[in-house]
Order: sequence, then structure tokens, then C-alpha cells
Amino acid sequence: ARVQYKLGLAAYRAEQLPLAVTALRKSIDLDPAFAQAHYLLGVCFRASQQPREAFRALDRAVALDPTFVAAHEELADAYGRAGRTDDRLLHLKALATLEPGPVRERALGLGYAHAGQLSLALTQLARARQQYPDDHETFLALGQIWLERATDGDAVELNKALAALASAVGPTSSSAAFTLYGRALLLSGNVVRAEQMFQQAVTRFPVEPRAFLALSDVSMRIGRRAVA
Repeated sequence: ARVQYKLGLAAYRAEQLPLAVTALRKSIDLDPAFAQAHYLLGVCFRASQQPREAFRALDRAVALDPTFVAAHEELADAYGRAGRTDDRLLHLKALATLEPGPVRERALGLGYAHAGQLSLALTQLARARQQYPDDHETFLALGQIWLERATDGDAVELNKALAALASAVGPTSSSAAFTLYGRALLLSGNVVRAEQMFQQAVTRFPVEPRAFLALSDVSMRIGRRAVA
């Protein structure tokens, strides 16, 4: 079984997907409980644009080995792309349990938000913020959710967005972070400070494309036509 698995792995790495699938199926025939073979078969099916077969193989890998992190990651991504948010959340929860840390906790919070479960998203991210107070990305995720909720004009939610984003932005922050903070400042009426954030955003690479439009808009508001 392991010889066939290694042949399948070599074929996959050589981008010879049909050969990889054949070898991996032989491996599974010899050892039906070989979780790694089921996982790699699922990866091959995803690469071959065969989602139904991919889900079946990956689900089998996790059933055989519930601690198989890579299989949970693949399923979370696959279910997310398929719009199956509840199934995606199951695997994000598993990953947060198997590998506790800011990245996993934040991914679960954003997963709740993507599923429209905003209260759970905010609770999850608030917990992650308390556990990992130095993780700027968690503050950024919280700020993004509060800002989306504040677009209807809620001052309390806008202030929460501003507080979170102020903690998220620092010397090494991304263009997306500066853009998000600039949007919150603009919504609060702090046009001058917002322009400063957008100026920072367009100098960080990779640049968030919306930063250019935002900078143009705010520069026009304060009469900086050349910048706009």
C-alpha cells in the first residue's frame, strides 16, 4: 500500500493526475484504512475539478484520522468555496481545537462572520483578542466586522471599529489594514486622518486596490486635486 502511495505522490508532484489517482486507488484497495492515501486522492480530485469525489475521499481521511490537520484544512477550503458554510465551520472548529493559536481562532471567527453568525463571530474574536493581545490581525478582523455593522450609522459600533482598528494598525501593517482604518475614520468624519491612512495604504505592497479610489475620493473632499 505504501509503495503505491509513494507512486501516487510522485505522480501528483509531476502533475500526472490520472496516474496519481490510479496508484492511490490501488493503495487504498490494499489498505482501506490508509488515511494519507484517501487525503491525497481527495487533493488529486480537487485538482482535477471533481468536487464530489474529492469530498468523499477527504471526508474518509478525516473519519479514519480525526486529528489529520491537512485534511481538515483541505475540507474547510473546499466547503468554503462550495458555499457550504456549516460544513466549513465544522472543520474550522476542529482546526482551532487541534492547533490552538491566533491564526486558527481568528479563522473560526471570520468563518462565523462569513456564515452570517455575527454574534458568534464577535464572541469568538473577542475571546481570541483576550488570549492573544499582541496579535494585530485579530484586532483587524474585529474592526472589519464592527465597521461592516456600523455602515448603517450606528455610532457605538463605529467607535468599536475605530478602537479595534487603531490597535490593529502599526508600522508593519498591510495596505488592507490601513485602508480599513481609513474607511472607519472617514465614516467618523475625520477626513484629514483618513487621508493619512490612505496615503500609507498606497505605499504598502501588495497594495489594496480600493486604497487608490479611497485616497482619490478623500483628497477631492479636502481640495487636493493633484493627489486625487
